[in-house]
Amino acid sequence: MLAIEYFDGAGPVVAAGVFIPVADLPGLEGAEIAAAAADKESKAALAIINQIYETLSPQAFDKLGWAASKGTPAPVGVDLINQSYSFTATYLTDLGAGTVGQIPVPTAGDNADVGKFGLVDIFPGATKIAAAANTTGAGIVITGADVEAYGASYAGLTIGAGEDNRNWIAALLNHMAVDATLRSASVASAITTASRGNPVGVAPAPALTAASNPTSGLAAADLTKVILSGITYGLTVQLFLDQASQSFDVNHATT
Repeated sequence: MLAIEYFDGAGPVVAAGVFIPVADLPGLEGAEIAAAAADKESKAALAIINQIYETLSPQAFDKLGWAASKGTPAPVGVDLINQSYSFTATYLTDLGAGTVGQIPVPTAGDNADVGKFGLVDIFPGATKIAAAANTTGAGIVITGADVEAYGASYAGLTIGAGEDNRNWIAALLNHMAVDATLRSASVASAITTASRGNPVGVAPAPALTAASNPTSGLAAADLTKVILSGITYGLTVQLFLDQASQSFDVNHATT
């Protein structure tokens, strides 16, 4: 189960986390995430991954070490389609420092600071909210401690313009891939598959360490001390196409 608290209006948060208002989750409405809504996790998951995809997928959006893709809708029954999403994050393992994180962005030249992105680039209204504090309205709160378990500090998370939250977003996708409620014969969900691939080695592109205007903060001399590896996170959501209303929604069901 995803570590999400749901609010159909202003209300107190149980655990500290990241609040995302419904305005930043297209296709999601406050009434759809009321406490009684059985399909709220599926709805929230689709809204989250679709918004991440819509932000990261344009080629013009600078996203150092990242790729996002959306599969062609696959028909699986009468008025039913499966919609898949995948995101690949390239991690840098520093053998000297014993750390794993995102590829550092350039600090000089024409590309200085290019390639980083933050939560507000994806969810403009995202804010940190303390336990017991009230949300500003309808939305979801992603529990900080549960995402932190996947390698991104919550205490050190700073949300705002110009911040680099790639590591936290990667941890969120990791959490979703591992902990999302999957459909089974006894469990209803619209999420039919979720996956986290094994790390795959990535050869550093020459542009990363170019002598003039490199696309990363890596130094060519340090390439022997680091390892680049990509991990792909995937999620597939089943949707029901309602011909009568000319609309679609998650298909919350069992197999």
